[in-house]
Order: sequence, then structure tokens, then C-alpha cells
Amino acid sequence: MWGYRFKSEANQLSKIHYQELSLVHSQLEEAHAQLQQTHNKLEEATVDSLRYAVLEERTRISRDIHDSIGHGLTSVIVQLQALPYVIKANSAEADATVNNVLEIARQCLKEVRTVVHEMAIDDADLGIVTLKSLVKQVQAQSGLQISLTTSHSLSRWKYDISETLYRILQEALTNVIRHAEASQVDISLQETKDTISMIIQDNGYLTAANSIIQGFGMAGMKARCDRIHGSFIVESSIPQGMKITVTLPLNNTSLEDGTT
Repeated sequence: MWGYRFKSEANQLSKIHYQELSLVHSQLEEAHAQLQQTHNKLEEATVDSLRYAVLEERTRISRDIHDSIGHGLTSVIVQLQALPYVIKANSAEADATVNNVLEIARQCLKEVRTVVHEMAIDDADLGIVTLKSLVKQVQAQSGLQISLTTSHSLSRWKYDISETLYRILQEALTNVIRHAEASQVDISLQETKDTISMIIQDNGYLTAANSIIQGFGMAGMKARCDRIHGSFIVESSIPQGMKITVTLPLNNTSLEDGTT
């Protein structure tokens, strides 16, 4: 009887412990779901806050353009309108007017370059954040399993680089959804001292035996790379699927002065 009673009490305690563990497990699952939801909201809020920060800064820059460059150009127009009369009245004063107009124009050009440089810096922070946001959005809408891995440290990209990577990834994922019949896409970002590389690889139907037909979308991606002196390579993966490798220069002087 004593053994039976001991065993019964042990079974009862086991049931109580099991119920308590089940309750704790349920609470943990609920807490994890809430944390995941909070994390997603925070990430979305981060993207929004960055965009609002850029918008606010652009508004400030617009005011600066209106106040400084607009005033300078107005002065140039007024002096140029008066120049024919000044030339007739006093040629020496006309020379001084021309020199003054040239100096104002040079100052306006300098301020324009400063504004362009500031706008490029402002947009640089959006690089990796917008890529992650794009991946989450496409994954939620399409059901694709998408992984995004990066090197340990990423620098601040110029606007040209951020925009190019974003648009190419956007077009590549769209092509996968439409044509590849894939279930998995792996994206890798690797940065060196001089370059940033993005590899997009899917597990679609394409094999080495199939020829890759580069349509309008791929032509557009290649054109974006060419515009900032990067490289764009498309090849079949092993055992199947497509692999896109984009490599862009980080220290290209043409990105800094706006020339191509």
C-alpha cells in the first residue's frame, strides 16, 4: 500500500509538473511571437525613420537652395539685364560687373556641388536597411524562402551604389517569381576595401544544358552596373538554378564628381 501510494503521488506530481511545463512553454511561445512582431515593427519603423530623416534633410536642402542659390542667380539675372546699359555708360564699370557676375555664378556652382554631395551622403545609410526590407517584403508576398547574408562589416555606400544594388535585387527577385519556378533564393553581400559584391542564386529549373536568354530585365540590370563601372555576370548554378554576380567599385571617382 505504501509503494502504491508513493507511486500515485509521484504520478500526480509528474502530471502537475507537466502541466506547469506546458503552461510555461505556451507562455514562452506567446512571448516569442510578441517579440518577433515587435522586432518586425521596429525594423519597419527604422526604415520609415530613415526615410523621414532623408525627407527632412532634403527639405532643409531645398530651403538652402531657394535662399542661397536662388538669391545668387537672381542677382546674376539682374546684373546681366543691366549690363548693356552699363557698357554704354562706362566700360570700366562694365568689366567690374562681368567679374562680379562670374564670381556669383562660381559660388552658386560650388553650393550646388555641396548640396549634391550632402544628398548622396544622406541616402547612403539606407543601403543595407532597404535591401533587408525588400527581402522581407518579397518573402511575405511570394512565399519564397530568401536568405540574406553579409560580410562582417559594411561601409556607408554612396547613393549610386545603394540604388543600383536595390534595383538589381528587386528586378532579380521579380524574375525569379515570374520565371524560375524556384523555392529558395540565397543572397550574399561581400565587401572588400575596393568593391562590394552581391550574389543572387536561386534553385529554379535552369540547368547548364539550358541557354540563358537575357531579356529586357537583365539588360537593364547590366546597364545599371555599366553606368557606375561595375560588372554583371549571369550563369547557371550547380546542380540547377541561376546565379547573378554583381560587383561594384566603392572608390570610383566618377561617383564622387558626378561624371561618367
